[in-house]
Amino acid sequence: GKKSGYKYFLERIVEEGEYGYEEISEILNRHNTLTEANKDLMRHSSEQEIEADEFRRKLQLLRTEKQNHVLVSTSLVQRNQKALEKLKIEVKIEEEMKLKREDKKKDVSRELSQTTAAIRNLFGRCFNSMRVKPVFNGHKDNAALMEVLEFELDVIHIRIADLKDITNEFNTVTATGELPQPPMDNTNSSSVNMKENSGSLTLPNVGSLSLGSRF
Repeated sequence: GKKSGYKYFLERIVEEGEYGYEEISEILNRHNTLTEANKDLMRHSSEQEIEADEFRRKLQLLRTEKQNHVLVSTSLVQRNQKALEKLKIEVKIEEEMKLKREDKKKDVSRELSQTTAAIRNLFGRCFNSMRVKPVFNGHKDNAALMEVLEFELDVIHIRIADLKDITNEFNTVTATGELPQPPMDNTNSSSVNMKENSGSLTLPNVGSLSLGSRF
């Protein structure tokens, strides 16, 4: 029945010759070939679909990985920016402190120069008013600044003490009309301890003053 119907249909195709088949076997072989080709295509399509799914999965993993990498990099950049801003602030503070230290150093240097100039000026006036000039032990050019200033301050102190004694003696003579007796010890009661030695007064660790008239 059913097979006879197929056979009749195939015989009609061969008789009409529209498709170029001369035998029914050629139609059956063509059918088998197309069936196998269709199976191959379906299998290949299934394989391609599996490969496409795997590719999509890997692509999604790669996209997620790159997104995470971008997030981590962005976070790292933000942290580095904060650290950079902090360093900028610290550098600015350090520069301001450095400027303050330099200004303070300049102020101290200026005050030292002014004080030194004042001491030198007063020392010169005292020195020039003394008939017997004090002598510095050693060479002033090679001595430390503070050592020279200490010597000059001691000379100033001695000269001021001498002038004070002269003023007191003058006031005594003016008040009593009598000359005072010369003191047994000519050493002034100042912070500088002097000692009489062979006609000279020695400033401890500083210099030597020749002993003579205080006028």
